Amino acid sequence: MTRFILHRLAALPVTALLAAAIVFALLRLAPGDPASALIGENATPRQIQQINQNLGLDQPLHIQLARWTAQVAQLNLGNSLASGHKVSDLIAQRLPATLSLAALAFVLSIVLALPLLLATGNNSAAPSVIAAAVLAVPVFIWGYALVWGLALALDWFPAQGWPTRPSPAAALHHLALPAVSLALVQAALILRLARPFFLAGLAFLDAARARGESGLRILVHHRLRAALPALLTAAGLSLATLLGGVVVTESVFHLPGVGRLVASAALNRDYPVVQGVVLLLAAAVIVLNLVIDILVAVADPRLRHGARTSS
Repeated sequence: MTRFILHRLAALPVTALLAAAIVFALLRLAPGDPASALIGENATPRQIQQINQNLGLDQPLHIQLARWTAQVAQLNLGNSLASGHKVSDLIAQRLPATLSLAALAFVLSIVLALPLLLATGNNSAAPSVIAAAVLAVPVFIWGYALVWGLALALDWFPAQGWPTRPSPAAALHHLALPAVSLALVQAALILRLARPFFLAGLAFLDAARARGESGLRILVHHRLRAALPALLTAAGLSLATLLGGVVVTESVFHLPGVGRLVASAALNRDYPVVQGVVLLLAAAVIVLNLVIDILVAVADPRLRHGARTSS
């Protein structure tokens, strides 16, 4: 187990940098350039050339990548091309809203998925049908539907924006609709991934009932305990897709989070901001997967035994 954890921790910076490097190259291969975005449509070729020289964007791609990697190694994500502010400061300003949205959406997805998983029966196709229907609809469509129904029609929640004074109650009120729109899709994903393992646990229920075990013990000891590794794995995969959904959802609801920051930066060809956010998200996904793998190993004695043997 110790060797496994150390190996994954050692791979974390390499994997995160590789993901950011791929985005680094794709941004520069895309049409458009930061100079045109900064100056506007009336930019002359001479002005564009001068700005590219000042920003070092006229250098070969491998030199730009090496320079940026050296910056990251010094924990410096660079400065925004549009505002001149440090990328780390911009991310720090936007991170609380994104973390609050992601955490609330994840908790809601577990709350929505778990009852359906526990209600699963061998002959019940309803959970799979519900999950497939929810997953067939993009997350932004769920967002717009919730805005139309609960914000515009019923006026129960704000349609967009962020409170001027973000107290916990006000923040929760503004996060409710975006969190639910994300949670619907994530709950459906967890349901699809974990349901086969919950079905496999049904084989032990008749024997447990014959032994006179209580319904609570059957629920906790047989169903939840047996399916916990699968549920944790599904939750981990859901978290990875959740971070991608945050980008779209924050744009739909105009939340001042990291997702909206990177969407705006991508449109403006603000390379350092996009690279910094992608690096952060990649590192977050790797760390979350590591935590999930450890929890799965703790929940499954067979994996713990294998980990001890390998170490």
